[in-house]
Amino acid sequence: MNNNIGTAFAIVQEIAEELGWNYSHGNLTEMGFKAVTVYPLTHLTIQTVQLNDYVSTIQMNVIIADIVNFLKGENEQESLITLYSEQGYTENQNYAHILQDLYVKFSLKLREKEMQYNQSIMIQKPIAFVPFIEADKDVLAGYNITINMDVQSPWVTDCYNEV
Repeated sequence: MNNNIGTAFAIVQEIAEELGWNYSHGNLTEMGFKAVTVYPLTHLTIQTVQLNDYVSTIQMNVIIADIVNFLKGENEQESLITLYSEQGYTENQNYAHILQDLYVKFSLKLREKEMQYNQSIMIQKPIAFVPFIEADKDVLAGYNITINMDVQSPWVTDCYNEV
């Protein structure tokens, strides 16, 4: 696990696979983001890489999201978009439940990976989880997470001596 930027991709993909979530990276299109079949979703983009003598810091943006369950009971016939914009979440608290579930599962797996690969990576704390809700035909809830991961610099792992 000391292949530099590939380490970040590999760890987030491992987390997604172990949780049974779909994984993607790179550009996320509006069309792809609204595809119901992709949820729960883990999506990774690399923001910056800071190269130092021994350690490189990879700043990545991870989106985790899931479709909010359809309403049951008295609000069953209501528009999800209208209801969530007016109430925040409903009597069955699906929005809150999904945010809690995503946060706990992802954060525990991230800690597990940091411990598993403790010789290769260090994750800088604190880690910011910024919640969001998107509404179109379905309601989507999740987090935009900024993670700074320190890995060995390519100067240490991939250096070639030229004469």
